[in-house]
Amino acid sequence: MSFLKYTLLMLGVFVISDFALAASVDQIEKAGTKRADHSAKLHDNNYKSAKHLAKWKQTVSDLWPGVSIKRLDTPPVHINAGDTLDISVAVDLNGLKPTDVVVECIIGTEDTQKMFQAHSHHALTAEDRESEGKAVFSIKLAPDLPGLQFYKLRVYPYHPLFAHRFEIGLMRWV
Repeated sequence: MSFLKYTLLMLGVFVISDFALAASVDQIEKAGTKRADHSAKLHDNNYKSAKHLAKWKQTVSDLWPGVSIKRLDTPPVHINAGDTLDISVAVDLNGLKPTDVVVECIIGTEDTQKMFQAHSHHALTAEDRESEGKAVFSIKLAPDLPGLQFYKLRVYPYHPLFAHRFEIGLMRWV
């Protein structure tokens, strides 16, 4: 390899490395800022928010074994392009409030190994009615992907003070 080719090759490696390093530093700074903001929220007012969140997490953990989710509607065998998919579920909240949870529909496809690949997440809306004492959540979906798709339904605890939506590590699937 000529000296010129070697020099150009090495310059390219350094430029790419510097670019990757700059992108990584930017991501780290953004994540650090987000964590600092979250920490400040929890520390405000003599840790009042942190204490509230800890108590809420304990309540949810105690009640979660009694939480269940059940499909109310009959899933269609297939839907055509442009059709909507109406989904309705009943969630036994076991003493929790509808605002304490997120009920979500995940739409995706299967890869070549038959593994589900999520493409979009859609929150179901709590209705003002109940079904057999259970909270009802529903959604009208118009899938935007063409072709064969799959969906999954789940419920998990949610609190606005969470640093991450799965922070508490609890979930139920239909």
